[in-house]
Amino acid sequence: MTLTVGAPYVLAGGEGEALWFSGGLLTYKTTGDQTGGLLAIAEVLAPEGTGSPKHLHHHEDEAWYVIDGELTFFLGETQHLAGPGRSSSARAGSSTGSRSHHPRRAFSS
Repeated sequence: MTLTVGAPYVLAGGEGEALWFSGGLLTYKTTGDQTGGLLAIAEVLAPEGTGSPKHLHHHEDEAWYVIDGELTFFLGETQHLAGPGRSSSARAGSSTGSRSHHPRRAFSS
């Protein structure tokens, strides 16, 4: 499916732009290119022991929603264990990261 900037669309399960990052599979449901840089959303499938190393987003906020499994969010100097239904968010300029403890599925923006 070719997505057009600014045009409404619907994706079925499994559709989207998929890529591997830091041991997990990210499937982008929408990207900054499609939203004029306002939003990106990815479904993340992460095996145990994988995750995103600590990093900074200089221009965009970051949010996560855990669907299943468990992971630790690293937000600044704090750590938060999160299971299904938990979420986190961080403003641009914040240090964030994550580590999966059990195979997990989550949404990230």
